[in-house]
Amino acid sequence: MRPSSAPGGALALAAVIVLTVSGCGGGHHKASAPRTSATTSTATTTPPPPVYTQAKVGAAMLTPKEIGGDVSRIQVAVDALKREQFPSCSLGALKLPGSPKLAIRQYTNSAKGKGEVKYAQAFALYDDAASATSAFDFVKSKVTACPAKHHTPKRPLTENTFILPHDDTWKAAQDTVGQWTHVRGTEQELFSRDVSKYNLFHYFYDYVQRGNLVISTLYWERTEPKGSPDPIGQRATALLTKQLGKLG
Repeated sequence: MRPSSAPGGALALAAVIVLTVSGCGGGHHKASAPRTSATTSTATTTPPPPVYTQAKVGAAMLTPKEIGGDVSRIQVAVDALKREQFPSCSLGALKLPGSPKLAIRQYTNSAKGKGEVKYAQAFALYDDAASATSAFDFVKSKVTACPAKHHTPKRPLTENTFILPHDDTWKAAQDTVGQWTHVRGTEQELFSRDVSKYNLFHYFYDYVQRGNLVISTLYWERTEPKGSPDPIGQRATALLTKQLGKLG
């Protein structure tokens, strides 16, 4: 549900040797002693990573109106998030290392089938940037190792609910969004046509990290079997960019 540090300073030394010739008749020439000049560049330093607080994260979280005009916040329903874990491929879950402070939200609109929008966020706040970087590396190692194709059989979710069988396709890509390290997992889940006319689910899993904060967002819509994921991915990217912009 598809978001650099400045280089250190370098010392440059240029030696310029100037040879001057003076003549005083008789063909005698005397070379002057070589002279050197040097220039140095001003060193630059990499700024320290930002330190996020619970108050700053809470104030920066997207509001339903910022997500969409017909969107409202709902009780968390994504199974991984209900267990305070990050969602992963094939409806899996990732238990984060350490003991971060978590803020989790989920949203939806009123449409069913075509035009249906689902969005969830999980913010993991660590004590320091090193711990957050380690946690992000763990998440990255897991989501980039997800199988490209997977069949999920029918299985119980709770006492009264279950997951219908479906086929998954998955791919993951790494890049940066602004100053945030980013991994996006793109998944399509194809259910039986008997389930719904709109039986192809397009999921965009985004994982980002900067400073002491690690974020997982999940955006998904569904289409008919031949529906394109591209416009859905663009909407997921727009939301991620907006959220990271508010965090700074």
